[in-house]
Parts: sequence; structure tokens; C-alpha cells
Amino acid sequence: MSVLFIVGAVIVLGALSVFGFLVFSRDHEHDCTEPRYLADRRDPMRRWFHGALAVYRGDCGDPGYWDRSCAVHQLSCWSCKQPADVMELINEYQSGETTTAFDKLRIIWLARAAEGAGWMSPEQSWRWCEQAKAALLTTYRDWESVAIDTVAGRAEWYGGDIPDDQRKSTDESLAFAKRHVLPLVPFRG
Repeated sequence: MSVLFIVGAVIVLGALSVFGFLVFSRDHEHDCTEPRYLADRRDPMRRWFHGALAVYRGDCGDPGYWDRSCAVHQLSCWSCKQPADVMELINEYQSGETTTAFDKLRIIWLARAAEGAGWMSPEQSWRWCEQAKAALLTTYRDWESVAIDTVAGRAEWYGGDIPDDQRKSTDESLAFAKRHVLPLVPFRG
């Protein structure tokens, strides 16, 4: 009886450990199995934006499909407390705050997060994304040049040098994008 109890306890604890790891180690702000996200992956135009988001943030999915509270929280980290704040930032980046790559990727990010928060319609969000994409395609020859200029823009935004914690995050995002997303997403075409 005690051996069965110990074996059962080990199995239960093992299962709880695996479950806990899976639940608590993943980024709760996204779900890459969300049906709309998966449908977008089959659409070459929308898949392009997943490539852009991956260059900017790595493996975070599409904030347009995040849980509303997560999208609102993320926007609040950008000092956006209401839809007008998002539009103010988008307009600032549209005018050009740093490099074209960094500004346009932030527009894509904000437009998608604003949709996730319910602060922007899907049509409006995708329109902003399309405008940003047009500027990126006009300015850059490939994803590598976008990535290089994104890092330069981020450094400029930080006043010349990216802080170590942000540098690590930037490097991880780009490594993820180069390994898992960009090979499947042509920059042109």
C-alpha cells in the first residue's frame, strides 16, 4: 500500500510540475494557437506582419489577438491609458522619431495591440500596418536590413546604447525571428 501511495504521489507531483511549468513559464500575453492567428499564418499578407512582429518582439504572437486585459496592460506600459494615447504615439512614429524600421515596427505593434485592447477596429489596425509595411518595403531590401536598422533605432531611442537587459531581449527576439519566422516569410513577394 505505501509503495502504491508513493508511486501515485510521484506521478501526481510530476504531472503538477509539468503543468505548472507549462502554465507559468509561458508568456501569458499571447496564444499562438488562437484560430485567427493560425488563419493569418496561412495568409501571405498577414504572415508578413508576423515576421515584422517577430523582428520587433520575438515570440510574442500577434497582440491583436491577445486577451483584452493583457493588451490593455501592455499598452499601459507604453503610457497609453486610452485610445487617443495610442494615436498620439502612432502619429509621432509616423513623423519619424528614430529609424524608419524601429518607428514602423512600433506602429505595427501599437496598431495590433490597440485592436487587442478593443481600442481600434480590425480594419483600422490593419490599415496602419499596411502603411507601415509600404514604408518598410520602400526603405529596405530584406529582413536583415530591417533588423539592423531596428537595433540602431532602439539604440537611438535609448540615447545611444541599448541597456543590457534590453540588449538581451533584442538579441533573443532577433534570434527567434531569424530561426523560426523569417525563413518562412519572404520580405518581398
